[in-house]
Amino acid sequence: MQFKEQKGRVQVLAYDGYDKEKRRAIVKMLGSFDRYNYSLSVGLLEKLTVEQKEELQSEIEKRRQSYEKEARLRS
Repeated sequence: MQFKEQKGRVQVLAYDGYDKEKRRAIVKMLGSFDRYNYSLSVGLLEKLTVEQKEELQSEIEKRRQSYEKEARLRS
């Protein structure tokens, strides 16, 4: 999965194969979460597999720790 920041939200993107005709990857947006309070968009968890849910949780935790570290350094 990929995570792309877009206007205060983080988009959750998933690779869905390769389109030989267009010669590019097929990437689908599954949903998003808030960049600051990490609230998930409606239906995001229902679209994810178990491995994707774990990856999403680890990404959120990584972002939370990074934000807390920056806040401690600023103060």
